[in-house]
Order: sequence, then structure tokens, then C-alpha cells
Amino acid sequence: MKPFRFWIVTGTVFLGLAELATAQERPEPRFANIPSITVMGVAEETRDPDVVSVLLHATADAATADEALQSLSKKVKTLTDVVRDEGFHDSDTRSTGPTTEVLYKRFYDQGGHELFEKRQPIGYRAHFNLTLKSRLLDKIGTLLPKVTAADCLVDSITFAVSNEREIRNNLEEQAITNAVARAKRQIAAAGAKPGKILQIGGNNGPYADGQADLNMPMHKEPYTRDFTFALRPGKQEIIVERQVVMEILPE
Repeated sequence: MKPFRFWIVTGTVFLGLAELATAQERPEPRFANIPSITVMGVAEETRDPDVVSVLLHATADAATADEALQSLSKKVKTLTDVVRDEGFHDSDTRSTGPTTEVLYKRFYDQGGHELFEKRQPIGYRAHFNLTLKSRLLDKIGTLLPKVTAADCLVDSITFAVSNEREIRNNLEEQAITNAVARAKRQIAAAGAKPGKILQIGGNNGPYADGQADLNMPMHKEPYTRDFTFALRPGKQEIIVERQVVMEILPE
């Protein structure tokens, strides 16, 4: 009976260790009766962004949908000419639209709720989006004022690392190695020994701010530095987390 009592006490101690050693998710239910510890491993890398993605937006209002589209087409031609004149290749761009919407005069009650039945159509608005993705980061500073001069809007500017997926694959292995090493150290500190790995999970961590559509082709050609706006892409932190559940064995 003594060995039986020993295993009950030891198992309780090891399960308590697992609860104290981690603030991460608990292992899956099928591991509930196995003394184990759950540890999160983290790997990260900092890179200079080499890709910029800019969303440009043009709109035009008119009394009819046809007039709105005709007015929009002139703005879009000017916009695309500006982008091309700044040295960006056509393959760097992708368009969405045109689309049209009805404009309404809106009415509200005393509580601020819109009275949809009283809406009155007053015209049409046409939209067009142009996404620019390129390695010519230094050209964006001179492009922006010309875009606004063409009566168009800059909706967003984001920066990214082009080979982020490859970097994440490498970091994933490092994160797992880190988690395994941490689990072994904590188990050894408790006077036990590590068993087999029961589960590997976790998440990729947040993508670096400013990620772009990396499947979009990019035209590559040399460029010169000529800023109008001193844009600062900063650094991109790429973080990967992996969770490891490791069995705990008695010494």
C-alpha cells in the first residue's frame, strides 16, 4: 500500500507545480490525469521594413450615378498618372471599384434615431480605391502631396517585412525549443524529471504592424532619395509564441 500512497501524494504535488508554473492555457482534457506542466515559449526578431502599402481613395458626387462615375473617372486618371509619374510601376497597384451609392437627406427623432422612412435621395457618390504596394519606401514622401492635389485621399500607409513568413517559420522552431528548455528547467527545479511532450500549441503572436498583402507582385527598380514628408517606417517586431505541455515524472 505504501507505493500506492506515494503515487497519490507525488501526483498531487506535480499537478500543483503545473498550476503554479504557468499562467497559460491548461492542457487538453485528455491530459488532465497526467502530471504535466504547460509552458509558453517565445521567439522574436526585429527587422527594418522593406515594403510599403498605401491605400488611396477617390470619390465624386453628382446628381446622377452616370455623372458621378464620369467625374470619378477623371480623378482616377489624374491619380494613376501621378502614381506613374512618381516612378511606381503599374504592377505595383491594384484597384477596387468603381462603386456607387445613393446619398440621402436624413431625418432623426428626438432620441437621435434615424427615421429611415423619411430619407430623401439627394444624389450619388462614386468610389474608387487604389492600393499601392512597393519597395520604393522613399518615394511615398513625395507622392502624398500630389495625391491630395489631385483631390484624392490617402486612407492608410503601412509598412511590412517582405519575407515575414520565412522569418516566422524559423521563429516557430526557436519558440518550441525555448518552451521545452523552460519546462525542463522548471521540472528539474521541483526535484522531478521531464517526460515526453504531450502537446505543442499556441499562436503565432500578432503580426507586425503594417503588414501588407505579400502575394501582390512588386516592381523592382532603383530609386533616389527625395522626401517631402519624412516618413519613419521604424522597426517591425515579429513575435511567435508556442505552448508546450510536458509530462512530469518522479525522480
